Amino acid sequence: MRKIIELTEGQDAIAWLLAQPELEDGCYGFVMRHRQYYLAGEPPIVLQAYIEVEAARAVALCVLPEAAAVKLGAPGSPLGLWCQNAAIACIDLKAPFTLSTVDIPKPWGREVWFTGIEQRGQCGVQDAHGRTLTLPWLLAFLPDWLGTGYPQAITLLKILDPLPEPVFGDLYFEMHEKKQEVYVVTRVDERAWPEGVGGIRFGFNQQKRSEFSSDDAFRKAYLAAVHAYRACRDEIDHKIDILRARDGVALDAAVPAAQTKAWQAELPEALKQQELRLRETLDSFAAVLPLKVGDVVKVPCFTPHSLLHGVTTVEFQTPVYERKILSFAQKVLTQPHWDTEAALEVVNLDAPENTPLPVLPAPAGCSREQVVAFDDFSVERWQLPRRARVELREVVACSGRAGNSANSYVLIMALHEGVSVGGRPIAPGQAALVPAALNDIILACDAPTAEQVTCLISIPGPSQSVAC
Repeated sequence: MRKIIELTEGQDAIAWLLAQPELEDGCYGFVMRHRQYYLAGEPPIVLQAYIEVEAARAVALCVLPEAAAVKLGAPGSPLGLWCQNAAIACIDLKAPFTLSTVDIPKPWGREVWFTGIEQRGQCGVQDAHGRTLTLPWLLAFLPDWLGTGYPQAITLLKILDPLPEPVFGDLYFEMHEKKQEVYVVTRVDERAWPEGVGGIRFGFNQQKRSEFSSDDAFRKAYLAAVHAYRACRDEIDHKIDILRARDGVALDAAVPAAQTKAWQAELPEALKQQELRLRETLDSFAAVLPLKVGDVVKVPCFTPHSLLHGVTTVEFQTPVYERKILSFAQKVLTQPHWDTEAALEVVNLDAPENTPLPVLPAPAGCSREQVVAFDDFSVERWQLPRRARVELREVVACSGRAGNSANSYVLIMALHEGVSVGGRPIAPGQAALVPAALNDIILACDAPTAEQVTCLISIPGPSQSVAC
């Protein structure tokens, strides 16, 4: 073990290693003062990383707080063995990274994060023994090697998993001014939608809009419906807060729907009926777009939307945590107010388009569709026939992100059994991150019986229609 090398934040440890004129095999230590931008107050922490080098190539890495690193001592054996004995994660740098998830409870169900980095939770990367290295710590030491360049801007990949019950599983009716997002439907719960067709509230009801003399009159009528419902909602939430306090439950704690139902059962019947009438009036202003498995919804900025109960989706979005809540049929736990008035000043009243996915050029036997091409990232849906093998850099090149240019890491989400990347299988509903520096990585269909498999591929930067 050599001396510990001090890095400044933003400096890449592997780039430092590769810049050495005579790089010897062995273990190298690095230390960095890391600003935890994802925590309140952005407290600094001193991190220490160990990287093992073989044949002038970085092959393994671990990261841990400096205090723990000092206590454990420097590796005196191969890094993997040392990490195993110390019960810490050792990440293989020769293969794509398996992303570990964080579950975020919501009043309407849960979110499952794959790349989320914020105060509510930080995702990670899993090693071969199931141990996890916190993703922002990994990004701190390898910002360029991974291909982000800007760790805080990594595309957010998550699953929205609403409850199957009406109202309780309906998301906020909200609007974004900056955040760009796309949903891909992966499941429609038959308990909620026996016919297999769910939905999303998506913009405003154009028939309802036409009933008013002007758009200003429509906005005023909608705002009046919001105010009426909000007054009733506040009364219900106040009464339930009393029941929360009685039962020793924090006022801002997410609770199971069964508990909320139990509290609502104690409310006056007249109040419950009033809430139902006012909610139906409010909901009549929104348009509903039917959704089935495989459907894609691109959410334009300034378009209010609310995924409905029992419709599970994969979501890719820019990591911008801004929204304006127009309404919600439960208590909002993350903020004390709605943003209806501010949203109506900028909202788009026109019906949003949801056009079929463009079909793009693809290697022989494969199918490639452009899910979305935002300014910050693109998403494509690939279908691979049995035994298909595609070089991942060819996929990047098809998307107009050729070579190892900055921000050309790749996120892959498997939708079917049989998807593998770099020889590692990705289970349906799981995801992998492929660093930009890894070459010769193969995306393959290893399904033993299925004729084809489907995966979603996201690459930073806008997609371009490039022939493969």
